[in-house]
Amino acid sequence: MLIIDPLNNNITISRGSKEAVRYTIRDALTGLVKDVSGWNWKLTVKADIDDPISSAIFQLTDPLANGVDVGAAAVGLIDAHFATAHTAALAGDYIYDLEGTEPGEDPQTIFFPPLFRVRKDVTTPGSAPSPPAAIEGFTALSITDALYMQDQVTGLWWKRYISNGQEIWAGPSASIPF
Repeated sequence: MLIIDPLNNNITISRGSKEAVRYTIRDALTGLVKDVSGWNWKLTVKADIDDPISSAIFQLTDPLANGVDVGAAAVGLIDAHFATAHTAALAGDYIYDLEGTEPGEDPQTIFFPPLFRVRKDVTTPGSAPSPPAAIEGFTALSITDALYMQDQVTGLWWKRYISNGQEIWAGPSASIPF
């Protein structure tokens, strides 16, 4: 999932997702798209604006192999590509900026550092545990139409209940109810 707030360029991205963001570069005085061919581009994500560049979470640069596509720079378009690896281990709020450097000029930050939010997903990489195969070795407790069973080996709890005529297993959990 990718959400870009058009008012402040805040990005919200799901952890581990592969996404691309397109930026239209305009002349500040005329508002017309600007030819930014030959410029060098960096998109940097940090935990705090005062962190040194060596502490950046990650940085994308041109060409596309490094994350920034400048193929349409002549018509003012720069595309930042976030790979799964960039956000797979992240969760929370960060800041970022996009910086362009015209040949022979000082770097220009294109906009005030906005928020770069990485949202956790409920489903994470890996496999969910299977419910226990047998009832032996479990302590059972019934609460509100659900049967909670504790695995005597691990101490974790499983929940068994009926929903729409189907038996559902949930867990494991360290506590009940869940």
